[in-house]
Amino acid sequence: MLRCEFHIPISPTPDFLCRVHYLAASIARNSGLQEGEYRIVVTVGDAKRVDLEALCPWAAEYPLEWRWVSDEDFARWWYAATAYRRYCYDFDAETVVMLDGDVLVTGRLDEAIEAVRGTRKLAAVPAYYSPFYLYPKHLDEASPRAWWERIFGLAGLELPAFTMEHPGWRWMRENQPKHVDELQFSPPYGNMGVVMASGAVMREIGQNLLADYGLVETVSKTALSGQIALTMAMVRLGLEWTPLPLRYNFQNIPAIYDANPEEAAEIRVLHFLQELELSRVRDFQSYETVEGLFTRPGLHAVNRFFVEQLAAVHGQVIGRRGVGRG
Repeated sequence: MLRCEFHIPISPTPDFLCRVHYLAASIARNSGLQEGEYRIVVTVGDAKRVDLEALCPWAAEYPLEWRWVSDEDFARWWYAATAYRRYCYDFDAETVVMLDGDVLVTGRLDEAIEAVRGTRKLAAVPAYYSPFYLYPKHLDEASPRAWWERIFGLAGLELPAFTMEHPGWRWMRENQPKHVDELQFSPPYGNMGVVMASGAVMREIGQNLLADYGLVETVSKTALSGQIALTMAMVRLGLEWTPLPLRYNFQNIPAIYDANPEEAAEIRVLHFLQELELSRVRDFQSYETVEGLFTRPGLHAVNRFFVEQLAAVHGQVIGRRGVGRG
């Protein structure tokens, strides 16, 4: 049995395929896992299928497998099918790491992966903000606690204690939104950009995740419904919430970098969400557009770090068999 499987959801667009290439190279270079210990499974969804082996000949140089979501799932769930159907596989590895398609591995992951092997732990970085803070209309309607109670009540689940502090609490407090006194803590609620668990635990999660996602969507339709559904899975299955340090899912937001120097010095996974200085789409249309980042002036330190990490694997990327210059 493999030590670890990495699962990544994408659409078959040039930018996603380019980002997956750099991500695969970064796993090989930086994760601490050796060849033969891991597999990369890329879940792909789109209304029109394309020949990924022809488009991405470089994939043959990595332990990488493409899996398309079914046409039925894509028609029903749209792009959420790629994000959450991957939790429903019959995992053939001791541990599973779910990664977003806009991350880069920049340091060793083997210690954190080993910590969940053979356990009932679910490990993720606490979400920076309450899911309801990011949607002011939700706060106009009800308090964060009332939203959690509504969703868990509909699912017939007991609401867990509000023991997880959001790392972005200081910024929520400064903005003084409605119900500010309820935004510091939530039930265990992780950012799904990086999620780790044993293969057995991930199989259990997959049994109800899509159904829970659908239930949340009937009450609170937002881009964060899946993360709320993951909290529901933790409670239903009695999993041990294991918060990871920020370094394991570090967003390229200057304020986060500046406020957390110790974590910034040890970034293991860089999540390039913010697009003020670089674009996940425009800058990843080709290997040449990625090269353009290497000389881009005026970047904040967190984005300079990201570009340096891209440059560190760029030679491997363009040197892989079948990679052209277009």
